Amino acid sequence: QEAEGAHRQDRRRRETEELANLLVGKRIVLLFSPSGAGKTSLIRAGLLRRLQRYDIQALPIVRLGYRDPDLRSDPKVNRYRLAMLCALEGRRPEDTRRGMRELSNYSLQQYFDECVFESMERDAEGRPKYPLLIIDQLEEIFVDPLDGTTNFYHGVPTFAVSIALEDARGVLAGAGYDTLQD
Repeated sequence: QEAEGAHRQDRRRRETEELANLLVGKRIVLLFSPSGAGKTSLIRAGLLRRLQRYDIQALPIVRLGYRDPDLRSDPKVNRYRLAMLCALEGRRPEDTRRGMRELSNYSLQQYFDECVFESMERDAEGRPKYPLLIIDQLEEIFVDPLDGTTNFYHGVPTFAVSIALEDARGVLAGAGYDTLQD
């Protein structure tokens, strides 16, 4: 059992090192594995500490599942963007945090320019560190409970797959697929 534990620790150390090297070299990395495989613990327990060696500053881990009941019915509010901004806002001093309504008016670029980049830690030469944005549960953008996923998980034979492409003008394209009718 000791050997198995040591093997597991060594594997986790190698995985952490490999992930850190990918982030430093590529800047965009998708870490994908089944639920419960330990992705979040790999990031929290090993990766964030490992990245301190580089000029990389981890921002708060973002979960896209945030829902604000007061803004839910507002069609102009992108709940995924709002979830990201709420998580990032949590790193600011409490007395300077913006409210949900104010955050809902920010684009990601505007928020990063005004609120993130200016507060980044600096290296010895005064340059800002690279921000590391970690999005946990990114698949929620693609698999949304509003499209019947809940029914599918519970074995209710009424569900479909829906995908749409949307920008500021509205929905540009969309498709629906009823898997049970095919």
